Amino acid sequence: MLQDLSKYITKEGDYPVARGGFGEIWKCTLHIDRSSVKVAVKALQVYAGDQLGAPKMKKIKRIKRELKICAKLNHANILRIHGYTYGFGPLPAIISPWAENGNLTVYLENKGAALTLVRRFQLLRDIVAGLQYLHANSVIHGDFNGPNVLIRADGTACIADFGLSLMYSEIVSASQASWTSTLKGNMRWMAPELLLEREDGSQVRPSEQSDMYSFGGVMLQVRLG
Repeated sequence: MLQDLSKYITKEGDYPVARGGFGEIWKCTLHIDRSSVKVAVKALQVYAGDQLGAPKMKKIKRIKRELKICAKLNHANILRIHGYTYGFGPLPAIISPWAENGNLTVYLENKGAALTLVRRFQLLRDIVAGLQYLHANSVIHGDFNGPNVLIRADGTACIADFGLSLMYSEIVSASQASWTSTLKGNMRWMAPELLLEREDGSQVRPSEQSDMYSFGGVMLQVRLG
């Protein structure tokens, strides 16, 4: 069951450790069941031009509903969701395990020269297993790229932020601007059709096929990075 864990969360600093297209990442500690574990708290960013408006509670319920679906997913190669917390902005923030080795892009920059071909294929095996699991459960990632693959302390790769791009674009009133700006930031991995507009002016939405195109970019990154 997805829970509000606000009273069990403490920040480990006064500033976020990273910023992405959808918000900020805070390193925190989760104090629960007489233990303390490091966690990442992703605070969804609401920009000045993106007003939540009157139906704020409806949008919060929408976030909780989507997080509840994602929290039911359980696979070694996707990042679990512990729950949510308040205090990081107007929207519920997402609590996930802390990945000690950072994201794939940083991992390859730091250790790429020492990675064997076998190790690179181990990473790809993990990544494709996680993506296959998501698609088997009808979950479209929508923003699949190197920074959204995390490396745990044991070296296992897991996929993070699945479905977040779709959810974010629906809850923010200025979704078209937010969606487009986020996509432009990830063009290295993005399927070209996502830049197109339909005849009615709406934007092409992510699909399993666009996720697989993005996986091709991740595959090249792992192989050559």
